[in-house]
Amino acid sequence: MKLLYNNPEVKSITTKFLIMSLVVMIFLFIFMKIEINNFKNLYIEQNTALAGKILSKHPSLKDDLIPIFTKGASKEEISIGKLTLSKYNLNNYKDYIYEKPMDTYYKSLFVKSSLLSILILLVFYLIIICDYKNVFFKIRNISNAAEQIVNGNFAIKLDENDEGDFSILNHHFHEMAKRLKNSIERLKKDKLFLKNIISDISHQLKTPLSSLILFNDMLLTKDNLDLNVKKDFLQKSSEQLSRMEWLIINLLKLARVEGGAITFNKIESPIYKTLEQSIAPLLIKADEKKQDIIINSDKDILLKHDTNWSAEALSNIIKNSIEHTPCNGMISITTDESPLYVQIFIKDTGIGISPDDLPKIFDRFYKSKTQSNPNSIGIGLSLSKAIIEGQGGNITVESSLNHGTEFCITFLKHII
Repeated sequence: MKLLYNNPEVKSITTKFLIMSLVVMIFLFIFMKIEINNFKNLYIEQNTALAGKILSKHPSLKDDLIPIFTKGASKEEISIGKLTLSKYNLNNYKDYIYEKPMDTYYKSLFVKSSLLSILILLVFYLIIICDYKNVFFKIRNISNAAEQIVNGNFAIKLDENDEGDFSILNHHFHEMAKRLKNSIERLKKDKLFLKNIISDISHQLKTPLSSLILFNDMLLTKDNLDLNVKKDFLQKSSEQLSRMEWLIINLLKLARVEGGAITFNKIESPIYKTLEQSIAPLLIKADEKKQDIIINSDKDILLKHDTNWSAEALSNIIKNSIEHTPCNGMISITTDESPLYVQIFIKDTGIGISPDDLPKIFDRFYKSKTQSNPNSIGIGLSLSKAIIEGQGGNITVESSLNHGTEFCITFLKHII
């Protein structure tokens, strides 16, 4: 019941009802006073006519008659009057004498009371209609807002600053509209993402598939091919198949990460172990180019992160540094810790990145002008960025041509 009276509509109609009740009581008091005065006047007129008639015939009865009108009749005088009237057989004339003028009075009173009641009910009706009009106006506003949302217009504004259930409803309606808008935008992004990923996969698979078809046709149609040529075709086919396998696996990983299908298993563990895990599969490649990979990190630095996915992200970045660093170069990995964050710096002595390429290196399938590896697809850095940002981290890069490149990865210890 208390919650009901929090509504301004209920407060309004209750206040109006109390005010109207007070006004009705005042009107009824005035009305009854007027009618009582009318009744007294009718009574006085009858007594005046009676006294005038008697005194005009018998003036000597003045001293006996006047006190009856001014002071009232005693029981004895009333009994004598009844006895006297009965001698003239006027007992049955009571209705005729009394009720004819009274009947007229009561009819008048009934008409006036009915009109007053109708007037009061009409006023009450108009007050209730006005309040209902206000309620239905608010309902129409919500209905119009819902129609706008159906038509794709989410810029709605409903009053939610007042008290009551309508303000609560308006607030929840706004929240629902925001969530619906976010859901629709997310669905559009997912649809666009799916379209792009399918387009990317189709584009990237087109070249190796064409090569495989060509090699297969030549092996099938050329019976006189030299054995070494056949082995060369088979070797190239194997390379293309490996490339396709790697591409499909990493595209699926990227799709899962960017699509939010991955739940990162973030546990607090030493970042040093994750760095060691990230460089382990790259040591052979670095040795082939006589490159040094140096980790300069405090082994006690703890960070809440997914070790496997983070190792893959770091490995892709380090692999990129190995590919773009000449033989006898160096890749250094350092860490920095503060009460707020942990940072990982990956710096190489490679050929660097041109200013034109720098803003685009995290784009999917982007290849820089200085790309030295013809088999590079350009998906590793994009995947690394998605993994790092998926865990609440951030990655930046600084580079200049012939002066190496430095990646900076930042993880906040406590996400605000």
